[in-house]
Amino acid sequence: MRALVAFILMSILLTSCLKDLRPQAWKDNSAFREAQYQKGKAILEKYAQVSGQEQWSDIQSYRIYISDVFFGWRGRMKQPYGQRINQFILDFYAKENSGTLLFLNGKKKGMLWGYNEGNTYTKESVNGPIKDVDSKKIKAWIPFYQRFIEMPFRATAADQIYHMGEEKYGLYNYDKVYTAWKTEESEQKLEQYVLWVNQSTGLVDKFQFSSRNQGAVLTGTVIISEQTVYDGVIIPGMFKVYAREGSRQPLHIIRPHNFQVVTRE
Repeated sequence: MRALVAFILMSILLTSCLKDLRPQAWKDNSAFREAQYQKGKAILEKYAQVSGQEQWSDIQSYRIYISDVFFGWRGRMKQPYGQRINQFILDFYAKENSGTLLFLNGKKKGMLWGYNEGNTYTKESVNGPIKDVDSKKIKAWIPFYQRFIEMPFRATAADQIYHMGEEKYGLYNYDKVYTAWKTEESEQKLEQYVLWVNQSTGLVDKFQFSSRNQGAVLTGTVIISEQTVYDGVIIPGMFKVYAREGSRQPLHIIRPHNFQVVTRE
């Protein structure tokens, strides 16, 4: 009976994860206009500039500490680590899709996950030997954190960029910008984001995402808060990730802190 319930719940989660973020009328790319692209691109370029593009451009690698805490039964099913509360050190190469995740707590404490342009590996300790593995968990979660941290500086390179209009959320007015990347699996499977760019600050306070990259499926609505400035680069201090728009309880809360530049070009 437990297995049946688990199967049904997982089916519900995966079905919701396959959501296409494009409005029905926009699923045919011919519905997009050049003016929508140009406006969306200009908004994203301002977003990068406000976030510290000039300072970011010469960063080759960096380190950041992250805690990721999961909530409720949905959170328990989503988390890939075997525990609810997680603390990591993440090292990333800013111009590449490459990084490592070092566990700071729990049963995996001291273990390292690695990701390099689609290839994955593990190490039992920082100085231990590399073990090549084909892990969907690593393919999903290390790039997941990297995309969130580097969003301002990667968004302008998306394969598709379109301004979706303006909308009020809370006390502020926002420009909604759709971005999408073609995945390695299929040009029909898109890595999609809808960014809510605050017209007053130029920063993203909220976004929806639907990720199908590397065979993994992640989706949700994210509320960003507590922006922190590190030597001119803005890093969000909190990402609240919800299963869907309007959810009351987050699936998990990601808190980046202590951003450190390791090498510069």
